[in-house]
Amino acid sequence: MKKILLISSISALALTGIFFGCKKVEKGFISDYMFYSPNPLIATQGNVTNSNAIELDGTTGPVKVKLLAVRNADTGQPAPEMTKEFTIKQFLGQITSADSTVALVNKKLYLNRLYPWR
Repeated sequence: MKKILLISSISALALTGIFFGCKKVEKGFISDYMFYSPNPLIATQGNVTNSNAIELDGTTGPVKVKLLAVRNADTGQPAPEMTKEFTIKQFLGQITSADSTVALVNKKLYLNRLYPWR
């Protein structure tokens, strides 16, 4: 009997805590802890880097963000070379065993102009 009373009172206390402890996030809330996944997002020179969507951490969506600065991780200084457009080679398709010569592999390459970070 005591065990049932103890479990009932703990359950009632927990439900009361959940009911009064949780509050609805108001519309227009912006969290201080939004981040890119993976965190930190590392962009290497010479490669195109993509990320998943921003993790909003409770922020009401949708959100629109603007990149203000790209900095060198080692020095902390601005890195303007990461905001310029570069020409890189990309593959049109998968390389197979039928692509036995350099000429056949080169047929599957094309030049594309991309930004390292946008």
